[in-house]
Amino acid sequence: MAEEATTESTETTETTETTESTEATQTNGEGQTTEVGDWREHITDTKLRDHAGKFTSVLDLVGKHYELRQVLSTAIKPLPENATEEQLGAYRKATGVPETAEKYDLPTPEGRDATEADTAFRGAVSEVFHKFNIPAGAAKGLSEWWNDFVTQGEKAQIEADKTHAAETETALKAEWPGKEFERNKAIANAAASKLFGDDIDDVRKLETKDGRFVLDNAAFIKMLAGVGREMEEGRLGSVMTDGDRDGLQSQVDDLEKQIDKAQAGSDGVKAQELYEKQQLIYQKMYGTDPVVGAEGRAV
Repeated sequence: MAEEATTESTETTETTETTESTEATQTNGEGQTTEVGDWREHITDTKLRDHAGKFTSVLDLVGKHYELRQVLSTAIKPLPENATEEQLGAYRKATGVPETAEKYDLPTPEGRDATEADTAFRGAVSEVFHKFNIPAGAAKGLSEWWNDFVTQGEKAQIEADKTHAAETETALKAEWPGKEFERNKAIANAAASKLFGDDIDDVRKLETKDGRFVLDNAAFIKMLAGVGREMEEGRLGSVMTDGDRDGLQSQVDDLEKQIDKAQAGSDGVKAQELYEKQQLIYQKMYGTDPVVGAEGRAV
């Protein structure tokens, strides 16, 4: 028992001496040891003394401080509230902000030529980017994101237009069964063409409050069909379905053969009569153009 106690006492003494030695010496960069005592003992501020405890020696503290200075020397500091022009210029140069708003490179959506509206929009956005010191790379990325967002929205709108047009057609076919649907739609086409004339392209673009084309609205189509039926034949012109048009084309082809035969037999009078009939059929076939139905939006 006495021997064990002696051994324990020896180990404790050695540990204490080692600790005291560590606190009392400091090794420099060349491996030389100097007696310095506990370098933290003169720090009276508790917080600072606790912070100093994170370092093994003064040399360690100085080394870490040097590394921190190196990092801070290249750090970009936030602009003060009342930054001078010199501070603003240095900040923009360090962060990649163009010198002027015009130097931002904001791309146009792929496969699309920039319109006047696009150019005006990009100019306004560039001014905002520059005002808030947005770096050129970030501005370009935001612009590409916006282009993709708008393009996807336009594609979704086109699909919604097609869906609405198909739903309208299904509803009208239920109300106008069989050939009545084609006939009424043809009447509505002809009536719209006569009523709106040269303004028909503008009318095609008209939308209801929910973003659907007016000319794809079932109630509007029924109204046009009703107006068309009440208009005089001479004013409205010929109204026909695709089936009617195919039948008339067959008549045109047959008359063409008869005209050739009459001309071959030197019967000019007969050929002229057949020609006049053929022209009347052509007028009936091509006197009106279909206008009802969404043609889609350009992306």
